[in-house]
Amino acid sequence: ATNSSTPLFDGSVLKAGAHINAVGAYTPEMVEIDAATMARARVVVDTDSARPVGDIATAPVSFVEGDLGSLFTGAVTITHADGTDITMFKSVGTAVQDVATAQAVLAAAEAQNIGQSVEM
Repeated sequence: ATNSSTPLFDGSVLKAGAHINAVGAYTPEMVEIDAATMARARVVVDTDSARPVGDIATAPVSFVEGDLGSLFTGAVTITHADGTDITMFKSVGTAVQDVATAQAVLAAAEAQNIGQSVEM
């Protein structure tokens, strides 16, 4: 995660079929991903609140395929149409997803009898 206002890498060097999880930029001024990457990316966002952030707001075309819920329900499918595009998951962070993830991790740890409980 980053709060950068400039891209972190040169997307022109990404190989066809690459996938990116972009989880840092969450304001219109923040940019993690460069224009070359955005031009090739087939994007799923965590929620619609990711749409106005810098990476996506400055992209040359509308390329957001849908949100995470639509992907999970099958309403949206992502395929590599011509073999040259890349896929990207753009997250700005939502508390409900954090809580659901924490519950899943805790349940898995308890089922495997691993980890340590800490009183708070």
